[in-house]
This record gives sequence, structure tokens and C-alpha cells, in this order.
Amino acid sequence: MRVHARVFAADGAVPTPGASVTVRVLDVSRADASSVRLAEISRDVDAVDGPDGGVVVDLDLTAPAPRADCAVAAHVDVDGSGDVTPGDLVTVQHVGLDLGADEQTLDVPVRRVAG
Repeated sequence: MRVHARVFAADGAVPTPGASVTVRVLDVSRADASSVRLAEISRDVDAVDGPDGGVVVDLDLTAPAPRADCAVAAHVDVDGSGDVTPGDLVTVQHVGLDLGADEQTLDVPVRRVAG
């Protein structure tokens, strides 16, 4: 399964070159347990991939279990700390994955972490 994740800031903020973006596919099926990471990729933001300041990241993953509830999450690490800190951009809503598709493009909005 191939996922093209277009990460963009919902408030129009554009990630600065030098930031890094990490995109994860998570199995969030179990309500009383931590999610399971199915795939993860990170890349530096050298340039934006569109007029809205979006960054496109491609992930390949093995198809999860048929009844899995999978979501895509992103973190734009502005200061390079590796942790979520004020000024970074993170996913704050569920972005579901269609398990029936071999390839899909998803919009993954992120919001700035207040500090």
C-alpha cells in the first residue's frame, strides 16, 4: 500500500527550510491501548510542494489487518529538537486511511503548537 500524505498548515503557515516533517501511519483500533506504528518516514523541508505551503511525503506499508482503524499523523519539527515544542506543527484531527485502496493521496492538516 502506498500513501501520499500532503502535510499543510491549516492556518496558512509555511514550514521554513531546515524544519523536518515526520509522517506516521498508526493503527488506532484499540480504544484502551496505545496506537501501533505501522509506518514512519521523516524528511527535511527543503522547499514546499505547492502554493499552500504543503509538503508531500510518500510512505509504503504492508496492508494492515482488514478491520484495523488506521490514521495518518504528522509533526513538523520547526526547531529541530525532535520533540513537540511551541511553534511546531502537529496533526490535531483524525485523518483516516482507506484500507481498500492500494494507493491514495491524503490531505493531512497540521496546527501550530501554542506556547
